[in-house]
Amino acid sequence: MKLTKQQIAYFKTFGFLILPQVFTPNEMTEMTRTADDLWRLREEEKKSEENHQYLAGFIEPNPRLAWLAEDDRIYEPMGQLLGAGFIWGGSEGNKGSHNATNAHYWHCDRIKFLGLGYDFIKLMIYLEPMTKDT
Repeated sequence: MKLTKQQIAYFKTFGFLILPQVFTPNEMTEMTRTADDLWRLREEEKKSEENHQYLAGFIEPNPRLAWLAEDDRIYEPMGQLLGAGFIWGGSEGNKGSHNATNAHYWHCDRIKFLGLGYDFIKLMIYLEPMTKDT
């Protein structure tokens, strides 16, 4: 999947892109099923709050999800935005939210890394349907 010139310009202007329906419904069903299995298996391992669970290294150790790191629908756009030779920095899984409304608002991650002299992108795959209100 290659980004258009307009998508690249949008990203450079606003710092994000929304790419709906990149994966098929069957792929999303399988990703969701696999993620749910991981959450159950590791539920007590990294529960940070009652409504929030965070796990580092979420897809890499799981053969049912590890393919995402090399899938062209992810890999090609990242190469277009970051340049050839970019480095995969790892994955994380987040379930729930740190607030009572369970909302996940736009925010900047990894602020302490901003001065390191290289660009980085966080790619998010939402496993639940998203609307403008959620």
